[in-house]
Amino acid sequence: MRFFSPPTRGISEERVVWETTAAARTLTSRSFFPENEKVALNSMSETDQAKLEREEKCKDKGIEAAKILTKGLNTLSDSDRKAMIDGFVRGITVEHRSLQQRGAEVIYAVIKQWAEDFKNGRFDGRNQCTVTWASQCMEATGEVQFPFI
Repeated sequence: MRFFSPPTRGISEERVVWETTAAARTLTSRSFFPENEKVALNSMSETDQAKLEREEKCKDKGIEAAKILTKGLNTLSDSDRKAMIDGFVRGITVEHRSLQQRGAEVIYAVIKQWAEDFKNGRFDGRNQCTVTWASQCMEATGEVQFPFI
């Protein structure tokens, strides 16, 4: 296993695997490395590395989709934002029913994260209504599984 010490300050542009005692996790480009951290390269099998890389690419796609949605919502007036939301709802609800199921899974995951943020106090007045509502939703429904049929 090869190790290197990352710069004590600054940004790494490489994809690296940071080995922890519990498990290895991927840090993607522009990740900050604190002082004295050891970074393991090639510490995983090729299959595990390929799987981790696929997961990172999927996460990047999800982040990009979220940015597109939030950027669109952030730049619109109230009436235009309402029209965009209506269009989004119409677009999702006319998709194939299996894809609707996948869409619901994404929405559920966001609600679950907001509920977790509420539980851990990670909110302020700007999103207090959102996280409070999400917490109430999770209390009412509990865990939900969304099978892909």
